[in-house]
Amino acid sequence: MWQSTDYLRPPLNRLVLYELNIGEFAGGYYGKASSNPGTFLELASLMGHFDSLGVNGIEVMPVNDYGAIGRSGHSWGYDINSYFALEPGYGSPKDFKALVDSAHKHGIAVVVDVVFNHLNETSALWEMQPDEAANPYFKTLPPYNYNEDAWAFFKDMDHWNQQTQELVYSSLKMFIDDYRVDGFRHDYTQGIGWTTSDTTVGILGWANKIHNEYGGQIYQIAEHLPESPALIYYSGITSGWHDSFRDEVFDEARFQNRTMINMENLVLGLGAYGSNDTPSSPSIYGSRIEPVNATVNHDEQSLIYEMNTFQSVPLATAVQ
Repeated sequence: MWQSTDYLRPPLNRLVLYELNIGEFAGGYYGKASSNPGTFLELASLMGHFDSLGVNGIEVMPVNDYGAIGRSGHSWGYDINSYFALEPGYGSPKDFKALVDSAHKHGIAVVVDVVFNHLNETSALWEMQPDEAANPYFKTLPPYNYNEDAWAFFKDMDHWNQQTQELVYSSLKMFIDDYRVDGFRHDYTQGIGWTTSDTTVGILGWANKIHNEYGGQIYQIAEHLPESPALIYYSGITSGWHDSFRDEVFDEARFQNRTMINMENLVLGLGAYGSNDTPSSPSIYGSRIEPVNATVNHDEQSLIYEMNTFQSVPLATAVQ
């Protein structure tokens, strides 16, 4: 029974995201060992904390079943084995709904980190036919699809066929319709690829379907590095990680050598470092809802910690 019936999703231009790993964050709060991660329900009890910070969105690192099938102890979740099962170490589907409900009661959106570039070797989808050439969901590397980077993890998914397109679309719909999440952070989209010559394959296939079906109201944030404003322009992806924003602020703090032109172009002007995608134009984001100004994430240490500890930047300057 959903309680947050009057919840309104924050507009993208007002969204302040706090990224976290459920096992680490809730487990740390409750003093649990790393082998015994925190749970959906334990995180649900902490929504008042995020509310007090002024946060109106949490981005949870992958909640899908990871590692081996079943409870797998601590992981960041990118060794994923299922697009439909939740990690049982975090709790049940009912528990995850309670987490989303608790967040929404505090006016906090829930963004789920989803990993569609690959599945691991314990995935039932792989084990039923462990052969890239014979299993339609997977592919060998090389060859690489259009705009796909040559950097692979686990078993690479083939987003150029309709079986995988249906799989991803169905998983996204499950999270939206059954769990009422507000959006997604799409992991390593550079490893998936896209092309304007066929908008039914690659990232554009499932992203555009979700965008059109839900009237553009679902956050779809791409971790696409190097940044590609062109991908946002040509797809139903709403936003992308604005890494050049972070780098410019970082370099100014440690070197004091960034020019005002750089700041105007890459921070105020919504520009981005050069993309390796084709087309690479436009190279500037179209509006302020498109770049997500990432200051810290699981792949980067805290800016303040990194500057103060490794770059000899005084703490007061790092904070400023």
